[in-house]
This record gives sequence, structure tokens and C-alpha cells, in this order.
Amino acid sequence: MLVVMLLGLMAGVAAPRYQAAGDDAALRTAAKRLVADLCHARQQARTRAEEVGLEFLPASRLYQSLQTGYGVIADADHPGGRLIVNLDSRVTISAVDFGGAESIAFNFRGDPVSPGGVSLTDGRRTIRVMVNPLGEVVVSP
Repeated sequence: MLVVMLLGLMAGVAAPRYQAAGDDAALRTAAKRLVADLCHARQQARTRAEEVGLEFLPASRLYQSLQTGYGVIADADHPGGRLIVNLDSRVTISAVDFGGAESIAFNFRGDPVSPGGVSLTDGRRTIRVMVNPLGEVVVSP
């Protein structure tokens, strides 16, 4: 009985640490995916010689390829569809600012029309993904 009680106590102490580690992994994964998608959008703008962009919908915890007037980024996971990324349930978009807009577009040279950034959070930690005026994507923990 004592052994079962000690195991229960140890599990109670360890469980929050595993939860925090899982949340942190989800946040880092979301940030890496966002960086990859921003770099891909920039490259698509250069390759196609047209504006390509992403719009962020914080309330829905997703971002997607801009449609109207822009080159659409295809979704590699769903051929024929446009890019739509739903974030993990543990991650939210806490702030978006690209010159006052919740979207970013890259021109035919791959330069952002309005540089800015997106903040992702898991409730404990925030990661800021920024696009500078040269179009480079920078991550700050």
C-alpha cells in the first residue's frame, strides 16, 4: 500500500512537468512551421513574380494563404487546396502586426509589403516570429 501511495505521489509531482514539456514542444513546432511557411510564401512570390501572402486569424487559431488578388500557396498535404494551417490546441496567436494588418504579402522580389510579426503563445511562453524589411524571418524567444 505504501508503494502505491509513493508511486501516486511521484506521478502527481511529475505530471505537470510532462504537461509543460508537451506545451513547449507544441509551441516550438508551431513556430517552426510558421517560419517555414513564411519562407515558402516569400520564395513563391519570387518564383512566380507575383504577390503571395498569408493572413492570420487569431480567434480561429489558424493562418492561411491569401486568395483575392494574390498568388495562392498550395497545401502540400491536400493537393489542389490552398494552404490552411490550424494550430495545435495548446498554441494561440496572441498578436499579429504587419503595418496594422493581420496579413503579410511578399512582392515579386520577395520583399514584404509591410514588415512585422506574429506572436505565438502556449500560456506560459511566447515566441515572436518577425519578418524584417529585407524579407528575412527572425525568431525571438
